[in-house]
Amino acid sequence: MDYNALLGILSTAIGTGSFFPYIFDTIKGKIRPHAYSWLVWGFLQAAVFIAQTEKGAGPGSWAIGASSLLCMTIFALSIKRSDRISAIDKASLAAAFAGILLWLATSASLVEVVIASATDIAGFIPTFAQASSKPEEESVKVFAFGALALFISILALKSINPVTVLYPATVCISNTVFVLFVTLKRNAASKRRKQGASKS
Repeated sequence: MDYNALLGILSTAIGTGSFFPYIFDTIKGKIRPHAYSWLVWGFLQAAVFIAQTEKGAGPGSWAIGASSLLCMTIFALSIKRSDRISAIDKASLAAAFAGILLWLATSASLVEVVIASATDIAGFIPTFAQASSKPEEESVKVFAFGALALFISILALKSINPVTVLYPATVCISNTVFVLFVTLKRNAASKRRKQGASKS
């Protein structure tokens, strides 16, 4: 087994394994994923997986392929668990699916991946908005391990070029930013609770 295949298996195992605690916590009601984000990510990652495979990504595409299936699983579980849908959520979903349609209508590979990366970020907006007000209802582990898995998947790519690298790099960075964002929000909320307790 070659170097790329080993890294591909490792990245897929880390990425896939991180989803199961998240799925179980969703079923138990411990966390409340935003359905819109996971719907966008599921469709988008399936499309990117196909595009990467066609461009010779090899084992480096496996993690995204597996992730697309698990994103759709979380979407199905979160439909009745998401908060009330806001205007921002609807606008983000519309922008994300407009991006997907534009991606499908584009023939230039690099342009496709740029659109896909921007669409993924648009899909993140509802989750950021929900975590901003209720950081305790989101888990950072799946995003942290997802970022790690995508970083490894980049190393596993057999063909290194902007088309194969840009999307996983974008998701890796956005996941990392989200982890930091939620951690800061939780710390701020914890400080407020402690200050309130000390005053009382």
